[in-house]
Amino acid sequence: MYPRSMTSVQLVLAAACVAVGLAAPLATCPPAGFDTQGALEGGFDIDWYANGTWYIQQQMTISYLPSGFTYCVAATYTQLDKPTTLGYTVNVHNHAVRIFMSSCHVPHLSCPAQNRTHSRSTAPRSLTLTLTHVGAPLSFVSIRHRWHSRARERRLTATTPLQENSTGQQPAGSKDICAKVVNATAGKLEVAPCFLPPSLSGPYWVVAFSKEEGWALVSGGPPKETGANGCKTGTGVNGSGLWIFTRFQERNEGLVTKIRGIAAAKGFDLSVLNDVDQSHCSNN
Repeated sequence: MYPRSMTSVQLVLAAACVAVGLAAPLATCPPAGFDTQGALEGGFDIDWYANGTWYIQQQMTISYLPSGFTYCVAATYTQLDKPTTLGYTVNVHNHAVRIFMSSCHVPHLSCPAQNRTHSRSTAPRSLTLTLTHVGAPLSFVSIRHRWHSRARERRLTATTPLQENSTGQQPAGSKDICAKVVNATAGKLEVAPCFLPPSLSGPYWVVAFSKEEGWALVSGGPPKETGANGCKTGTGVNGSGLWIFTRFQERNEGLVTKIRGIAAAKGFDLSVLNDVDQSHCSNN
């Protein structure tokens, strides 16, 4: 359900803004009285949130998750049995992929338009991609390539690096980060690479959520910057980002629209959000 703190007028305005892809312009950022649903109403459960995998349906482009890394994005949370030496209590394993190949012949994969090539008569009839994302210098796409001709059948198996951006690099930053709970009932945490002290960590707020429906709206703290159609976070390392999380990997368009409406009512600039393709993903 919508947070009880939202008035009927706010909901109507938010729905209208979502319909046209806009949020109402705001005089100040963050909006007056901005806070998380947990802080305003209670009911946030850190044991529920920081347990298992969340699948990102929409996200904001930031420095450590650049444009294009919008395929099979997920975050798996594990509460630690005891705090680390630096005081962190939650481990977060992040997964994000950008497909960048010399030729994309698979209709269901979201290959960027600039990476597609025109297929010739010799193009493969079928092409199966297996994506493996690990915390190593390179990830790999195992390509099983099979095609037929009138006279014979040929098979080729090859392993080539997965270029996750134009220079073949992975997203900046560690794939595993750590979190420290600042206010468990308000849904406010701080996150950083596990080797950094909490003094260098950044805010990470669960702005709104529904345990029953299995979703969360997450931001890098309060949106302090003025955007084109509302407020937004920064795009650097700390104090940045906006995400729509769901427990189910398959996209529910109606649910995503509902969460966007809640984000708009909170004063967020929705134009910063980009879709994530969660179809045909390998295990994260």
